[in-house]
Amino acid sequence: MRAWLLLSALVAAPLPLAAQAEDGTPEVGAWDTDASNADASDSDVSDSDASDSDASNADASNAARAEATDSPSPDFITLVQDALSEFRLSNYEEAADLFRAAYEIRASALALRGLGDAYFELGRYVDAAQSFEEALASTVDPLSETLRGEVEERMDRAHRHVGTLVLRVDPPDATVHIAGASFQGGRSLRLDEGTYTARVSAPGYENDTREIRVVPQDRFEVSVLLDERQAPTTILQNEPSPTGAVAAGIVAAAGVVVTVGSAVWLTDRVQAASRCDDGGGVVCSNRGVIDTERRASAAVVGIGLAVAVAGAVGVLVSVRRRRARRHTQHAGCAPVNRGVSCALSRSF
Repeated sequence: MRAWLLLSALVAAPLPLAAQAEDGTPEVGAWDTDASNADASDSDVSDSDASDSDASNADASNAARAEATDSPSPDFITLVQDALSEFRLSNYEEAADLFRAAYEIRASALALRGLGDAYFELGRYVDAAQSFEEALASTVDPLSETLRGEVEERMDRAHRHVGTLVLRVDPPDATVHIAGASFQGGRSLRLDEGTYTARVSAPGYENDTREIRVVPQDRFEVSVLLDERQAPTTILQNEPSPTGAVAAGIVAAAGVVVTVGSAVWLTDRVQAASRCDDGGGVVCSNRGVIDTERRASAAVVGIGLAVAVAGAVGVLVSVRRRRARRHTQHAGCAPVNRGVSCALSRSF
């Protein structure tokens, strides 16, 4: 019962927002009693059992609420008191952590209300508004009508710093990363005022990044259409056939054979003509034939050499062409802004 009375005293003294009111003057009259004052309130309420009738009526009201809701634990009370102390010292992060810890113990409207105040001071207006909404809806340690009015006014102030972003994506199952959150598909988001980077991605599509400015109390729609990613096209060149090189080699070999054979024949005919000339005036009966054969063999030697050289050149050309064509080509095109970009690469 004592713990419940202390909690009631704390609820009756709401936290002031450290932020200034709309006219620039500090807000007045909330949670400015410290923990010792709360204890004094507890003592005053406890001692009021033997005081005037007004105090008795207050005890009766508190008792009725205690019967409707389980009394808060000492740990919860301690966390709330510590949160209030940190809040008064402008340690809003620490205050928020303590109010969250208290809420995990007891889903109290008090903890939610204090958490909303801490979020507001941190500039986390979306979280503040959500905490205030949950505090108004909570049936655990419900707020009085007076406190509900104060929380509603603070929630309205938080909403003045919040804008709405309606994000549409194509393909519909694209993944969106924004404001530290990730989700699939488009949706409507409430965001604190400011500039955000939205990254949209999907398998088989080019990623898209947008800078989005959220304006307070405004609704902004953004549509992101991803471009399909064009996979590189691989073109494999067939291995060049060695037939040309083989044929040229055969021709070159044949030319060599013909050249050698013709050279031997030419040498024999030259020697035969020389013997006729050394015969001491004796005229060879077949001298004309020897000369004809000598001229023919010389011509064949020339032809053989030409064929051998041509065959060798053919072999070299075929080998170089075969090496030059022994590679893979990669051709790919991808959409870019207002056009298509294509590239061709080779690997050997």
